Amino acid sequence: MALTLPSLHLSARDLSVQRGHRLLFSGLEFDLGPGQGLLVTGRNGVGKTTLLRMVAGLIRPAHGTLVTRLGDQPLPPEDRIDHLLYLAHRDGLTPTRTVADEIRFWSQWFQGPLSTAGTKALGLDPLLPLPCRVLSAGQQRRVALSRLWNSSRPLWILDEPLSPLDQDTRALVCSRLQKHLNDGGSLIMTAHDPVDLPLIPLDLNTVAV
Repeated sequence: MALTLPSLHLSARDLSVQRGHRLLFSGLEFDLGPGQGLLVTGRNGVGKTTLLRMVAGLIRPAHGTLVTRLGDQPLPPEDRIDHLLYLAHRDGLTPTRTVADEIRFWSQWFQGPLSTAGTKALGLDPLLPLPCRVLSAGQQRRVALSRLWNSSRPLWILDEPLSPLDQDTRALVCSRLQKHLNDGGSLIMTAHDPVDLPLIPLDLNTVAV
């Protein structure tokens, strides 16, 4: 596998996460390297989204360590955000911004190429002049997913990226995720349904408190 993205390694040791004063899970451990992905599963409320937010640097672990290395060099936790793409359960679109401006904004934010490949593949060309507020939920999700074609960051953190997509769009997004792995990128994603990708299963039910 020829790496075209920065080589990033992520290791969790004895990790515990809580929401408010409630401990969700403890003793979580995993290793994630270039070209590897984690599929995070578990029952509702077990902490899947909370784990993603913690990896993204938005919250701190209650216990344990999460170590990131870029190449052979340790990466300070506060710098991890500069090397990841985080797509939350909510699409994070600006309602008054047009689809074209939204795609351009996120391309600049992630310092990636402004590719037309994703826009065309996702069927967004007819929507480019429209404000995001008039789009359906599925259309908004496709606009958000266009970031995957406009980012060169090595770690992607995706919260249920395949919902609420039709089968053809799911297959298209999975193909893009596979290319990211082939390019040496890393991936952590949640899903409730089977995913046609070679991902390492991480069932939070096994470490739930």
